[in-house]
Amino acid sequence: MIVECPKCKKKYRVKEEDIPTGGCPVKCPNCGNIFTIYRAPLNIQLEPVVEHPQETEPFVSQQIPTKTTPPIAESQPSFIKTPEEAISKKPPTVEKEGDKTTLSGAERLKAALGLGGAKDEFPAEWSEEKKRKHRSAKRLAKSLAKDLLLYHKDKVEQGLREGNLAKLLGEEIKKSWSFYKKSVDPEILSTSNYFKDALNEIIGKGRKIFV
Repeated sequence: MIVECPKCKKKYRVKEEDIPTGGCPVKCPNCGNIFTIYRAPLNIQLEPVVEHPQETEPFVSQQIPTKTTPPIAESQPSFIKTPEEAISKKPPTVEKEGDKTTLSGAERLKAALGLGGAKDEFPAEWSEEKKRKHRSAKRLAKSLAKDLLLYHKDKVEQGLREGNLAKLLGEEIKKSWSFYKKSVDPEILSTSNYFKDALNEIIGKGRKIFV
């Protein structure tokens, strides 16, 4: 099959059987861009399912509300506001409570999603470009570890039982490590252990096997 680098538009021929089932990252020899390639989808016919609307029970009259129908204030939930209340309501802000800072709703949401604030995994003084490179390196390390688990599951299970996991997967790990070193910034290689951490988390099932 033919793949094309999305950055420089250089085309390459790839054997489809060499591509993992879930796709894999590759590096363009022309411009150095890293992108993911996938297998061509199987020609499987998909038959659409037509869902019939639920029939209304017989002999049940349905009252159609009109503009003259008075609103029932007691049945309205407290979180539903009138247009006037919605317009006048100010957006949530950060309030001070003694020495503690209360985050606004938007800040709590960003923190829960790992988009910054208290849940940010990187130091606040790092630039966004530096954070982006580190996030990309962590994703690549986990992707390579998942591929090892996917294609060498029997060896992984045997190695965990017998305690010789590093020996059984030695050659495969060297190949993944070589690709990882060529794909990430040298500064990241010297200051982080993302590849080893991914191996311990995914291949070692949380155990510190690779040190």
